[in-house]
Amino acid sequence: TMEKDKDVKQDARNDRLTTLRKTNEEVLRMKLRMEAKKKCESYFRSFGDCAKTNGFMVVFNCRKENNAMSSCMETHYNENEFRKFLKSEGISGDAISKRSWT
Repeated sequence: TMEKDKDVKQDARNDRLTTLRKTNEEVLRMKLRMEAKKKCESYFRSFGDCAKTNGFMVVFNCRKENNAMSSCMETHYNENEFRKFLKSEGISGDAISKRSWT
Protein backbone atom coordinates (compact mmCIF):
# COMPACT_ATOMS: atom_id res chain seq x y z
CA THR A 1 0.00 0.00 0.00
CA MET A 2 2.94 2.34 0.56
CA GLU A 3 3.90 1.85 -3.07
CA LYS A 4 0.31 2.57 -4.12
CA ASP A 5 0.29 5.82 -2.09
CA LYS A 6 3.48 6.94 -3.87
CA ASP A 7 1.88 6.22 -7.25
CA VAL A 8 -1.25 8.19 -6.31
CA LYS A 9 0.87 11.17 -5.19
CA GLN A 10 2.96 11.02 -8.36
CA ASP A 11 -0.17 10.89 -10.52
CA ALA A 12 -1.61 13.92 -8.73
CA ARG A 13 1.67 15.80 -9.15
CA ASN A 14 1.77 14.95 -12.87
CA ASP A 15 -1.84 16.14 -13.28
CA ARG A 16 -0.97 19.49 -11.69
CA LEU A 17 2.08 19.91 -13.94
CA THR A 18 0.10 19.03 -17.05
CA THR A 19 -2.55 21.58 -16.12
CA LEU A 20 0.13 24.20 -15.57
CA ARG A 21 1.68 23.44 -18.95
CA LYS A 22 -1.71 23.80 -20.66
CA THR A 23 -2.28 27.11 -18.88
CA ASN A 24 1.14 28.36 -19.94
CA GLU A 25 0.46 27.28 -23.50
CA GLU A 26 -2.80 29.23 -23.56
CA VAL A 27 -1.03 32.33 -22.22
CA LEU A 28 1.60 32.04 -24.95
CA ARG A 29 -1.03 31.51 -27.64
CA MET A 30 -2.90 34.57 -26.40
CA LYS A 31 0.29 36.61 -26.56
CA LEU A 32 0.88 35.50 -30.16
CA ARG A 33 -2.74 36.29 -31.02
CA MET A 34 -2.33 39.84 -29.67
CA GLU A 35 0.82 40.29 -31.77
CA ALA A 36 -1.03 39.01 -34.84
CA LYS A 37 -3.88 41.44 -34.19
CA LYS A 38 -1.38 44.31 -34.06
CA LYS A 39 0.09 43.21 -37.39
CA CYS A 40 -3.41 43.06 -38.88
CA GLU A 41 -4.68 46.25 -37.27
CA SER A 42 -5.29 48.05 -40.57
CA TYR A 43 -7.46 45.16 -41.79
CA PHE A 44 -9.48 45.21 -38.56
CA ARG A 45 -9.92 48.96 -38.92
CA SER A 46 -11.08 48.63 -42.55
CA PHE A 47 -13.58 45.96 -41.60
CA GLY A 48 -14.81 48.05 -38.65
CA ASP A 49 -15.28 51.10 -40.85
CA CYS A 50 -17.14 49.03 -43.42
CA ALA A 51 -19.34 47.51 -40.72
CA LYS A 52 -20.21 50.96 -39.31
CA THR A 53 -21.16 52.17 -42.75
CA ASN A 54 -23.19 49.11 -43.75
CA GLY A 55 -24.98 48.12 -40.55
CA PHE A 56 -27.02 44.97 -41.05
CA MET A 57 -25.71 44.55 -44.58
CA VAL A 58 -22.18 44.01 -43.24
CA VAL A 59 -22.27 40.30 -44.10
CA PHE A 60 -22.84 41.03 -47.77
CA ASN A 61 -21.11 44.35 -48.29
CA CYS A 62 -17.94 43.80 -46.27
CA ARG A 63 -16.87 40.37 -47.52
CA LYS A 64 -13.69 41.72 -49.10
CA GLU A 65 -12.63 43.41 -45.84
CA ASN A 66 -13.59 40.36 -43.78
CA ASN A 67 -11.63 38.02 -46.07
CA ALA A 68 -8.57 40.31 -45.95
CA MET A 69 -8.76 40.45 -42.13
CA SER A 70 -9.14 36.66 -41.87
CA SER A 71 -6.31 36.05 -44.31
CA CYS A 72 -3.98 38.32 -42.35
CA MET A 73 -4.81 36.54 -39.08
CA GLU A 74 -4.32 33.13 -40.70
CA THR A 75 -0.91 34.28 -41.90
CA HIS A 76 0.26 35.53 -38.50
CA TYR A 77 -1.66 33.22 -36.12
CA ASN A 78 -1.17 29.55 -36.96
CA GLU A 79 0.75 26.53 -35.69
CA ASN A 80 3.94 27.32 -37.65
CA GLU A 81 3.96 30.89 -36.36
CA PHE A 82 3.37 29.57 -32.85
CA ARG A 83 6.43 27.30 -33.12
CA LYS A 84 8.52 30.26 -34.37
CA PHE A 85 7.15 32.37 -31.54
CA LEU A 86 8.16 29.73 -28.99
CA LYS A 87 11.69 29.72 -30.39
CA SER A 88 11.87 33.51 -30.20
CA GLU A 89 10.77 33.26 -26.56
CA GLY A 90 13.48 30.66 -25.91
CA ILE A 91 10.99 27.86 -25.33
CA SER A 92 11.33 24.40 -26.81
CA GLY A 93 8.31 23.29 -28.80
CA ASP A 94 8.53 19.97 -26.93
CA ALA A 95 7.74 21.81 -23.70
CA ILE A 96 4.28 22.55 -25.02
CA SER A 97 1.73 19.79 -25.28
CA LYS A 98 1.27 18.30 -28.73
CA ARG A 99 -2.19 19.08 -30.07
CA SER A 100 -3.78 20.26 -33.25
CA TRP A 101 -4.12 23.98 -33.91
CA THR A 102 -7.52 25.38 -33.02
